[in-house]
Amino acid sequence: MVPGDGGRSSFQRLQNAFEAGDDSSIVYFVFDAPYLEGEDLTRLPLRARKERLKRKLPAAGAVRFSEHLAGNAAEVLEQACRLGLEGLIGKRADSVYVSGRTRDWIKLKCRRQQDFVIAGYTAPRGSRQGFGALVVGVHDERGKLHYAGKVGTGFDDAMLARLARRLAALRRKNSPFEEHPSREVARETTWVQLREDMPAKQVGEEKAAPPPGSASGANRVLGVTISHPERPVWPALGITKLELARYYEEVGDWLLPHVKDRPLSLVRCPDGVQGKCFYQRHLKRKGAYMYAGSLQAVASFVQNGAVELHTWGATMPDIRRPDRITLDLDPDPALEWERLAEAARLVRALLEGLKLKCFLKTTGGKGLHVVAPVERGPGWDEVKTFTRALAGLLEKARPDLFTAKMSKARRGGRVFVDYLRNAETASAVCAYSARARPEATVSTPLAWDELGKADLRGEFTVRSVPRRLARLGADPWRDYAASRRRITAALRRSVGA
Repeated sequence: MVPGDGGRSSFQRLQNAFEAGDDSSIVYFVFDAPYLEGEDLTRLPLRARKERLKRKLPAAGAVRFSEHLAGNAAEVLEQACRLGLEGLIGKRADSVYVSGRTRDWIKLKCRRQQDFVIAGYTAPRGSRQGFGALVVGVHDERGKLHYAGKVGTGFDDAMLARLARRLAALRRKNSPFEEHPSREVARETTWVQLREDMPAKQVGEEKAAPPPGSASGANRVLGVTISHPERPVWPALGITKLELARYYEEVGDWLLPHVKDRPLSLVRCPDGVQGKCFYQRHLKRKGAYMYAGSLQAVASFVQNGAVELHTWGATMPDIRRPDRITLDLDPDPALEWERLAEAARLVRALLEGLKLKCFLKTTGGKGLHVVAPVERGPGWDEVKTFTRALAGLLEKARPDLFTAKMSKARRGGRVFVDYLRNAETASAVCAYSARARPEATVSTPLAWDELGKADLRGEFTVRSVPRRLARLGADPWRDYAASRRRITAALRRSVGA
């Protein structure tokens, strides 16, 4: 570090010292020693390692010993923040040394900050020199870069000039972002890729968690206390039970219209998605179906180990008459995305030819759902017969692309039009539901014009969907409630049902 005002660390002064090639002001603080003078200390607790280290380092000079602060983490952090520090690094005093990230280490920040990748810059305006603003992004868990906004303040004239020279030498022709930026952003941005103090791929979205010892209210989501909040649901991704609950809270306004008052089946994974998962349709009372009348109920499901939400095609109080139909397009694993997208467009053409407005979403798996809202009228048997006839029409029209037969062995590079989702007690994964799959994917509503050449099935996850919704602003299914059509007897006869 390079001490700033009052002896506090200053990242800017450190960066300036590196740029100037002057290390005279840099102080290196050492806080741990897994090896010391050839001796392996990794099996000793941190407290003992620090005692050994302290005896070997001088109290002053370019290399110094970093003292530790013992006590309640929340209280120590509060004092550090009062002193104007950026935060603290904490570690269990009795922990042995382990290479890599473990739960024994925590990062406690005074201010919520976020590292970004510089992806471009805009031209200066008025009397400003150098550049106008930096266009920045963060990577998702799969390493894909997403737009996060612009940063235009906090630069003095010298820094503006210095960064402008560097950025000009790092130009690239196209945007590095996964999604297409808005026309305004694309028009005014000169694209680059820059991140000097850490590999760009390491810069992802940071999510704050409460320090140990803080109030239990930090584990409350939608009024529900999440017990064992640190329990991993997707261990490989580091996504915990609390993060899943907060995901459902974040997307709650988008989720609730799809889940409210519909009979539910839950996929519960009490030990995480790598453990045993099982479906639950009923409450403990025999014959009583589960419903979610509010987002608080969804948080309660997560508290009890639920990951996935599956809904019926009917709502209370009349669950004997469906108010939506779902055609589940389940492709042969070898089928190319372009063929699946073609199949979805053909299903849309058929439904809209019958004057049924339909909507598209990913399943969070390998398929797509085409969903049509309908007015209550025919019962389950009639609706199932109607959707079976639709599947038959598709198979007859394009036997090279569609099959109405469930057998995977006979699928042969085609798409199974699964109409069985429209039977009584059957369900389909709910829009915005997470999936108990290794990638933490989410069943995500799409606009039809998003169905292009890019394979979207794995794009949407527990961590990326909230960012997507923030960028969209408008719901791709915003016309859903106003698009209900009646499945009349004449319509059923027209398709041979």
